[in-house]
Amino acid sequence: MPATRTVRLTGAAVLLSSALILTVGSPASAATDVLVTAADLGTAYAGAGQTTWLADNAGGGTDQITTDVFDGRSAVKLSRPSTGSQVNIFHSYGAGVRPTSVPDVLAGASYSYSGNTVNFQLAMFYTPVDLEHYGPSGTTSACTQAVDSGAPRTDMCFTILKFETDADVTGRYNTIDLSTQQAPHFIPGGMQPGWWNTQRVGQYSANATGPTLDQFLAEMSHYEIYAIGASVGTGPAGGDSLLLNLTYGGTSYSFGTPATAAAAAAPPVSSSDQIGSYAATNAIDIPADTAQFVPTGAVNADLRQIDPGKPVNGEYRNWSDPTDAFADVYSYSTASYVGTYPIVNGNVVLSGADLSRLGAGAHFLLFRGQTSGTVAIVSIQVIATLPATGVAQAIPMALAGTGAVLVGAVALLLGRRTRTRTRARRAD
Repeated sequence: MPATRTVRLTGAAVLLSSALILTVGSPASAATDVLVTAADLGTAYAGAGQTTWLADNAGGGTDQITTDVFDGRSAVKLSRPSTGSQVNIFHSYGAGVRPTSVPDVLAGASYSYSGNTVNFQLAMFYTPVDLEHYGPSGTTSACTQAVDSGAPRTDMCFTILKFETDADVTGRYNTIDLSTQQAPHFIPGGMQPGWWNTQRVGQYSANATGPTLDQFLAEMSHYEIYAIGASVGTGPAGGDSLLLNLTYGGTSYSFGTPATAAAAAAPPVSSSDQIGSYAATNAIDIPADTAQFVPTGAVNADLRQIDPGKPVNGEYRNWSDPTDAFADVYSYSTASYVGTYPIVNGNVVLSGADLSRLGAGAHFLLFRGQTSGTVAIVSIQVIATLPATGVAQAIPMALAGTGAVLVGAVALLLGRRTRTRTRARRAD
């Protein structure tokens, strides 16, 4: 094991930037992972050109980022000591950086909660299509005047569009896929999960019983979303809710405290000769584990053709133990410490892994969770890069130790004569 140790955090959850602008059509599949900490949750809405996270609570409601939950993961606890309590966790946007497309925000959007029902909220300033009748000075029914940073917004109204689940859950997280939700919440003669408005939106009065999300948006000629978040404000007093994460606009936000990696543990086996028996004894399925590792980036995109002179980036998907925040990684033939890598949203994220010590042939990457001790083993095939030509060639296992035969094969392939050279095999 090297004398010095580097904890590689590239690709881990990071603290919030001061300005975040949602881009149109942000793909959910490429969501960026961001960690929201207690230090990020202020009490003020964002000023012009800025974004902030805040807890906007009322009636004695409190928020607390905690790991004291049923599955060991970190979440923000939303507590209501009375029926008049509210807890709101918002990501707020100042003038100039506010999202202006609800469909783009909700593309791939979701959130996960447990406990009392938690609703999703879009706080908006908007201009009604029928400004004369439903604007701030409407002749039929005036809307609620928009006030931005203490100043009224001319011809603009204020409302919050909420998605309400009406579902309490215990001992697990309930994930709501917002990208598929369109239905109204309150419907005549009954109740169903869906959208509703807290203030008038055009022809629809507050708490309207029937409009869909698109019908609400059709009443707006222009709008700005100044806050996006989750809230608990109904249900029994004393009931706690847990908000695990919130994903929208191409970013997945989780709530917790920055994890600190421990010193790497000793590898469970010393060489690849022991890998097979270790895997059999511990019921480790190496082909299945290998399929779980997905390379990322332009280089080393194929585990069967790893160039040891280039870094390895990728994700071991769906790590099985949620208590692990980091995993130690070792390379084989001879056990060698590669690094300690973060587990982000259930995936071990490798970035810049150096495998230059490996020679050509079959090798393994062994992942070991720092908290649980869970082990996964990924099979890789390393190629050799010929210095004289720069041409990378995969070495068949039968020829792995015979440099002269390899060089001869390359000479024949190039169709020219070359003097025989002896190529020293790289040490594992």
